[in-house]
Parts: sequence; structure tokens; C-alpha cells
Amino acid sequence: MEVARVGLVGLGYWGQKYLRVLRDNASVQLTFVTDADPARLGHDSRHLGVPTFLSVKEALEQLPCDAVIVVTPPATHREVVETCLEDGVDVLVEKPFALSSADAQSMVDCSQDAGRLLLPAHIYAHNDVVRHLVRKQAEGVLGQLRLVSLSRLGLGPVRSDVNALWDLVPHDLTVLDLLELKAPKQVSCVGRSIVRPGIEDVVLARICYPEDVMAYIQASWLSPVRVRQAIVYGSRRTAVFDDASADSPLRFLSSTAKELAAATPGQTSGDMRSGGVDVPNLRAHEPLKNLLTDFLRLRNQPSQAEEHVGRALRIVRVLELMTKSLNAGGRAERFNHEAG
Repeated sequence: MEVARVGLVGLGYWGQKYLRVLRDNASVQLTFVTDADPARLGHDSRHLGVPTFLSVKEALEQLPCDAVIVVTPPATHREVVETCLEDGVDVLVEKPFALSSADAQSMVDCSQDAGRLLLPAHIYAHNDVVRHLVRKQAEGVLGQLRLVSLSRLGLGPVRSDVNALWDLVPHDLTVLDLLELKAPKQVSCVGRSIVRPGIEDVVLARICYPEDVMAYIQASWLSPVRVRQAIVYGSRRTAVFDDASADSPLRFLSSTAKELAAATPGQTSGDMRSGGVDVPNLRAHEPLKNLLTDFLRLRNQPSQAEEHVGRALRIVRVLELMTKSLNAGGRAERFNHEAG
């Protein structure tokens, strides 16, 4: 079995999660851990069991490495990622992929010039339940998509480097993109800064797609109730993906808006809910472990990462447009399809 020498760059909230799955994967030899904050590495770094450094450049100069996972603040992604790529190392980088289209495209160009793999870590593209939903939609189970309603709510962690739009909404845009809702016609977005001035911790977005498909996204760090849900309304069936449910994360409901409109006068919504509900029996693995496995596999099949890279570029462009709308008080902004 080939073992990849992998370095972890960043030991914050998500860096700790990656540290766990790296140690659990027999195909990985954790080579080093870096973080710009000495306190995170600890005064005695021996508890990590691997060499530690304050910068990835220093680590790469001293230790051979095949790949790195970048879990640093988004504003640093371009510099860190390109340093690794230019050193001949494959890179997995956490979301948001970049904070501008220019930075995103620069990283992609750098990976192509270096001939190295660059994989955006959009976790829902590696979620077994989402994959099943996408397969069923492709098979026509839902029919023509009409509306998608997505909610991502929770109590923290509140960030100081990006707002809730850039922190949370990439997940929902990933789901929409996987459902073949890629380039929208226009977007609008509003938000509020409650905890930290100038950093929106609550955002609401509307996306209009071709063929009259619409999506609504609600994201917040301030909700005492944790919600991770996508409701996908089709002309035939409705799918409910509930990532916070351990028992039934995915359901397909037979009742549609057309059936409701044709209901007998006086018929209650309770009667309609008694229609068929299909709860698939899925064997789902931890998405983060899937992501790491896919990253290691794609190192030998880098051309298969093109789909992931294209999705990352689209998502950054949509987030930029949402930010423009947010700064303009929710004004609708048209998507420029000619830009890519």
C-alpha cells in the first residue's frame, strides 16, 4: 500500500478535525504540522507526535512531503497554496477556496503550471447522502426542479476573518451546483452584523436560475437551534436533506404542489402528509474521511479534479456577486456568464 507523506497547515477549529482523520488513515504518514500561532502548537510540541513549524515554507525546506492540507484563514490561501504548489506538492484547501475570483484563478493557474493537484475542500461534494440525492435527481426521481430552500443555522463559532456568507454559504452553493444549478441569472443578498460590527453574522440570499428555478439560502451563526437542511422541490417529488438528523438524513415525499392544488376542498395538510414517504437506507461514511480518501485517490487521477476546480471558481464568483448585493442593501445583481 502506497503511503502519502502529508503535512497539515493550520491547527485551528477545522485543522483539529483534519488532524484526527489524518491519524486514522493508514494511507497517510503525517509529516508535519504548521501554524502561525505558537500557542496552538503548544510549548511542548511532542504531544502532536510530529515536527511542528510556524510556516509551511520552513517545513517544506526541511522535510520531504507529497501533499499538504491547507486550513489557514482564507485571506492567506493564495500565498500558502501557491508556495506549496511551486514546491511540487499536491494541495487540498479548505473553503472558502479564495476571497476573490482573481486569487482563485491564480491558484488554479499555478497548479496547472506546476502540474500538481489542487482540490477545493467542498465537504458536501464528498457527502454520501448528498451523492445519493444527486444521483436520484439525475435519474429523474424529483422531476423538473422548481425551488430549493436551504438553511444553515447554529450558535457559532463566530468568526472575525470572514462573515457568515463566506463561511457558511459555500456549503449550500456546493449542493446547488451538484444539483446542476451552476450559473445563476441573478442574485440578491441581505444581512445583519449583530455580534461584530462590519461582519454579517446573519445573511439571507435569493438566487434565480434559468428555467424559473429559484433558491433561497438562510445562514446564521446566532441561532440556538442547529439546522442543516435543504428542501428540494421537484415537479414529481420533494426531497428533504437534513444533515442534522442521524435517523433519516434524506427523505423523498410524493406529495407535490400540483397535488396540493388539486386537493379536495376542505382537505387538510395533514391528509396530504399521509402520502408516500421514501426513506432510503443509506450507509454513509464520515464526509471528512471521504474527502481525504478522494484527495489521495485524485493524486493519481488529477484530471478528475477538474469538476471540483470548476465548481470552486463558480462558487467564488457567486459569493462575490452576493457580497456586491449585500453591500448595496440587497440590490439584485446579474451574473456575467461571459466571465466564465
